[in-house]
Amino acid sequence: MSTQEGALITYSSLLNRQVTNEAASERLGRVTQVWLNYQDHQVIGFTCRLGVLDNDPCTFPWDQIATLEAQRILVKTIPTPYQNVTTNLELERQIVVDTHITHEVWTSTGNFVGKISDCRIYPYSGMVMDYILTVRSLRRLTAQRFYLPPTSILSVGRGWMTVIDDFMQEIEPVSSELTLANFPTAELA
Repeated sequence: MSTQEGALITYSSLLNRQVTNEAASERLGRVTQVWLNYQDHQVIGFTCRLGVLDNDPCTFPWDQIATLEAQRILVKTIPTPYQNVTTNLELERQIVVDTHITHEVWTSTGNFVGKISDCRIYPYSGMVMDYILTVRSLRRLTAQRFYLPPTSILSVGRGWMTVIDDFMQEIEPVSSELTLANFPTAELA
């Protein structure tokens, strides 16, 4: 799938964002989970809840987003019941989807590198541009962050990733943070 131009968003900036029905302007809740397909490196949907005691969370596939704004997401259609969508996504696509982004990163020779702390996403397609890898010093006093491209990843499981041994030659350090103040409205329709 090709990606379109636009400002990148981060996984962490999607969490707790307000979700609103575009047609009825009805507030549907806040994003509590973002569903990632690590095999294709793509966001496939998200779950939102109206409140802590909400027993009926709603799940939306990524293609139901009409507009991504700095503080809210406008969706085109009615939500799907939570349990059915996640089960269907896994069965239909024969993939394992995950809502966690804190995967441990290991080299193919078995050396621990660090942990994934976030990822940058193209808003139009939901494709992951790169993951943000946090590497701690030996004494854990300092931490450096790097952009880890999906091309450096060999395999992914629940809670871990394996990267090629010489991945450090392909990655660059994180120099500046993406701020929500600079986040433009993105029309996805």
